[in-house]
Amino acid sequence: MNNLETLLSTYVAETQELETAMQEVLSDRWIDSSVGVQLDGLGRIVGRDRAGNSDNTYRGLIKAQIAINAGTSIVQDIVSILELILPSVTIKLVQEYPATFSVYLLQDVILESTASLVADAINQSRAGGVRAFLNYQIASPQFKLDGAGGAVFDGAFYLIATIDCRG
Repeated sequence: MNNLETLLSTYVAETQELETAMQEVLSDRWIDSSVGVQLDGLGRIVGRDRAGNSDNTYRGLIKAQIAINAGTSIVQDIVSILELILPSVTIKLVQEYPATFSVYLLQDVILESTASLVADAINQSRAGGVRAFLNYQIASPQFKLDGAGGAVFDGAFYLIATIDCRG
């Protein structure tokens, strides 16, 4: 190998190391691949605290906050934001007169902490002067009724909780 080939191979190797390091820095700053402290930094930039959430949950909250920050308060925007927070839950939004809407989370049970996150997102997403309600199911203990005439109910009974999403 002559001097020129040695110089070029050294340059190319160092350039490849630099390119690899740059790609790692970039990918560590993407929402879908960030973890831990890098994800916390992205959350701070968009105005969303981690509040003890796992990386996966926090990613959805960061994406939702970005959509809230850029949103227009129309129905489709609000539903899209909620789908980022709860990707596996069916969400129904019903518009009511005057200037009110209700969101229904159609899943067996929603935890209170999750409902609180969703209510906060709704509050941030709705237009000023528009009232919003969040409706979701909470589990009640199982019970058994043995009524007159042999009528029997044996199973879980679900209650609907409603949150008025005011700031």
